[in-house]
Amino acid sequence: MVYNPNIPLSTDLLEKSVFDLKINYLIMNSVMAKNHFPFDDVTPNGGSHKYMTFVSQLSDPSTAASEIALYAKGTGTSTFLYMREQANGTVRQITGLFFEKVAGSAIPSFNLGYSTPSFGGFLIKSGKIKAASTATNPYLFVTETGASFPNNCFVVFIYAIIGSGLAPSFCTTYDKNGFSTTDKINDEYYFLAIGN
Repeated sequence: MVYNPNIPLSTDLLEKSVFDLKINYLIMNSVMAKNHFPFDDVTPNGGSHKYMTFVSQLSDPSTAASEIALYAKGTGTSTFLYMREQANGTVRQITGLFFEKVAGSAIPSFNLGYSTPSFGGFLIKSGKIKAASTATNPYLFVTETGASFPNNCFVVFIYAIIGSGLAPSFCTTYDKNGFSTTDKINDEYYFLAIGN
C-alpha cells in the first residue's frame, strides 16, 4: 500500500476513488499510531501524543519572530535535544551528559560531555584532562567534550586527582572555546565548566 496524495481528482467518480481513499486513511492511521493514541473520537486521549521523536538535524533550523523550534541535532556520535528561540535567536542545548558518583569512591566518575540543569539555559561541561603542557594547553571544549559552548563560558573549576581524593586547582583563562591552566603538579585533573 502506498499513500496517494492525488485522489480524488476533480474528474474522478467517487465509486472509482473510494478504494484509494480507504487505503489513504488506513496508511494515515498507521503512521499516526507510531507515537499517538488511536486517531478517533472513541479512544480516551484520541489523537494525543504518547511521546515525541525527533530526527537528528544537521544544523539549527530558522525561526520566525513568533515561534521557537524544538529539535534533535547530532554532536559527534551523540544526538541531543535543542531549542532555538524566536527570530533565529539563541540556541540552547537541553539534554546531554554529566557525571556520577561511583559507590565507595571519593572521586566522581565524569562522563565526557555536557548537561543542562533542569532549570534550563545553562550548560555544564565536564571531563578528565592530563597535566598541562605546551601540546595540550589550552584545553579546547570541542576536543574534551565534543563541542564548544554556543555562547559563553562563565566559570571553569579544575580539581587535581590526588590519591583517592580531589584538590582544587586553578584556571588561568577561559572562553566559550576552552580554558588554560599552568598547573603541572599532578598527572590528571577533572574539570567542570558552566556556560550557555
